[in-house]
Amino acid sequence: QQTKANTQTAIQSSATHTNRRTDAPICSMQNKLPWPSIEQLPREVCAKISHTLQTMDQAATIIQRAWRGLERVDKRYLRNGALSKVHQWFLGSPVIASEKLDGTNVGKMRCGTLLGRRQAIADSATEYQHCSLRVVRESNTDAVLDELVATLASDNDGVVAAVQRSAIYGELCCNPGLYHYQKTNLARTWQPFGAIVQFQSVESAQQAFEGGTAAGLTCVFSAEAKTVRVCNSPHFAALLRKHEVAVIESRTWASLVDFVKEKKEWMCSESGEGMVVSVNTKTAKWKISREPQTNAVQELRTLTKSLKPGGAEAHKAALLAPAILQLLDDLYEVATHVDSGGGGKKGGKVGGDGKKGRVTNADNVLAAIASALTKFDSLSVSFAEKGKDALGALFNQITDEVMGDEDLGLPAEGPERVQAEKEVGIQVKRFVSEQYGAWLRADQAAR
Repeated sequence: QQTKANTQTAIQSSATHTNRRTDAPICSMQNKLPWPSIEQLPREVCAKISHTLQTMDQAATIIQRAWRGLERVDKRYLRNGALSKVHQWFLGSPVIASEKLDGTNVGKMRCGTLLGRRQAIADSATEYQHCSLRVVRESNTDAVLDELVATLASDNDGVVAAVQRSAIYGELCCNPGLYHYQKTNLARTWQPFGAIVQFQSVESAQQAFEGGTAAGLTCVFSAEAKTVRVCNSPHFAALLRKHEVAVIESRTWASLVDFVKEKKEWMCSESGEGMVVSVNTKTAKWKISREPQTNAVQELRTLTKSLKPGGAEAHKAALLAPAILQLLDDLYEVATHVDSGGGGKKGGKVGGDGKKGRVTNADNVLAAIASALTKFDSLSVSFAEKGKDALGALFNQITDEVMGDEDLGLPAEGPERVQAEKEVGIQVKRFVSEQYGAWLRADQAAR
């Protein structure tokens, strides 16, 4: 199956690299400025429409009680659920999107420290996930960050708010055999897709968010982390080009409906992993059916069915613009599109794989393991540094990552959750043990 082939492409080098390597031992320092995970676009769409359907019921109750002269229901329940706002989000809000590359996140801080998804990368490392870090270290990201911070955090007098940390993040294309990466010279390159700036106070971060948005940047504000995340956009790309840093091209569409309508064919063609989409201050990922997205498929299936004739919410469908209903159908078609290499199987498989008593799908877990491996340096680095002693920590580390993968759609609690953790743990141990055995044989043969 193509899904297995992609997964194997992402992990095959783990077993073939010996300890004659140029990269330094793993740095255990935690990444304190991580690029946050983002929601699946289909789930974001389903959540907005489902909330609107709920507010329709609440609105009906308010009207009925007012008509009868009864005590009114608290209208706060209707906040952000008004039909006009929802239609504006789908039909009238500009969308900025760019291709989602399939590799591993690597950030470069203003101080020069490189960041993996979970941990910092050793200052002496020359490789990460078997890709050279030279282009990352030599990129003129300091100039980009300086100009970006000046745009975000300067007041009318030119005084810049106190910044605690800042970094440019990009995709290190460590899966050279995927999609068009070889043909378009993206293989083993670093492609910046955004920046994150952490301030010393929530107030400064809020002001920076407002300043960046006013300047035309696509920004996301986090009060909890005191950060402003600057997402990929034509404005951000112009700043990168100014300082001769690589760019992932982005485009603007008039609305989410227009964007999905135009890109549906590209998504079904499996020409790339997917798209990263920004609507107002919301950023989401839209993945092809080859990528596990159990929850997204389930929610799309439930919602679209409920809005069809005979469905539980069919009587409300007329209140939604036909273009929004079509968008739902398009998202579902993409999510369940038959994988060209999957032997006729559709993507987004839900639940177990049919084996008695099993609650997880082995193929989906394998894909989640491959995704987990991109959060750290390659397995061969751990094997070379600690040998067999590395296995226990790797078992726990990878199992925790897979169990926390929201796209996998694992049971949330109860006996099924316990069973899922057991199944995942067994599969992780088998996988890592096989990789260690392959690495050991290759290492011994090279001596």
